[in-house]
Amino acid sequence: MSQFLKISKQEFQMSLMKVQVLCVILECEFSPWLEYSPSKDAAFCLPCFLFDKPTGNAGSHASIDVVKVLAFQGLAFRGRDESSDSINCGNFLEILDLVVSYNEYVAEAIEKAPKNASYKSPKIQKEILHVFSNKVKKVIREEIDDAKFCLIVDEACDESMKEQMAIVIKFVHKDGFVRERFFGCQSQDILNLMNFVSSTKALIQKFRDEEWDILLTIVKSFCEARDIDVSNMNARYVERGGLACYQQDEFTIEHHYREDIFYVAIDSILQELNHRFSKPAVELLNLSLALDPKEALSTTTTKRAFSAMNIIKNRLRNKMEDDFLMDSMILYIEKEIAAKFGTESIINNFRDLKER
Repeated sequence: MSQFLKISKQEFQMSLMKVQVLCVILECEFSPWLEYSPSKDAAFCLPCFLFDKPTGNAGSHASIDVVKVLAFQGLAFRGRDESSDSINCGNFLEILDLVVSYNEYVAEAIEKAPKNASYKSPKIQKEILHVFSNKVKKVIREEIDDAKFCLIVDEACDESMKEQMAIVIKFVHKDGFVRERFFGCQSQDILNLMNFVSSTKALIQKFRDEEWDILLTIVKSFCEARDIDVSNMNARYVERGGLACYQQDEFTIEHHYREDIFYVAIDSILQELNHRFSKPAVELLNLSLALDPKEALSTTTTKRAFSAMNIIKNRLRNKMEDDFLMDSMILYIEKEIAAKFGTESIINNFRDLKER
């Protein structure tokens, strides 16, 4: 780290603009991984800009420390009004300002920085939290190793009345004691959706294979009730604008409606559904349905999970995204693991995340 590219602000802005234009032309996503430092008149990679300043732990690692404290306490990150003239910008910004005030260098940099600076952004906050969460799950996987384990699943409604499934892993640790670890939560809505997709595809396939005659009878009855002429379905089909004597294929009008219209339309719908919801993905998620929470035995960890969920996703935070909720719950419940992570390891993982 601590490497920077000597470049003027004007040159940096022009280069950045060219990259953005190129991304628009190529229809790809632009990721602003470079940040310009007016004080050094240089461009830094984003992780270096965020974290690699000679300011001590209270300064250079301030964002990470604040994220960790808020997650461990189950507190909200953002405020309703985070504008520069707000008297309460939310927990993250308020605590960040307090922490950096103990370091003169960082306090000066924070004071001069715009309020929407990237190192303060909600996106960066969530990415740091996600790095913590991934590291916790990695430690849990290493704890289990090749030991036998079982999954305990339970469900409850969160503050927004969305069903959430808490997943707890129970295993025998290498020290000989039985351990339970919270490994995340999954929205029951996803499983319900995939189950609905599978059943819908099956019904459409059955409709195609078995219910043409029923549909034809319904259409005939509808037409007869409204004095609409119905073609003789057993008559020979002649292409519109063509002459029967020049048409080699001999099939009925019913065959044309069934094979060339009905089957083609149904097959197009099934093909689109299979493309959007591939069979392996549907099967994998359907296996999750086997973890029926109605048959699960609640444990202390699952009860702690739902207690944590009610603390984190409360009335004032009832629109939390599922990923943000899961990462927050993992840190809140497994803080014993997360507390052991050094700030430098978080920085390294954050850099890896930005490089991918």
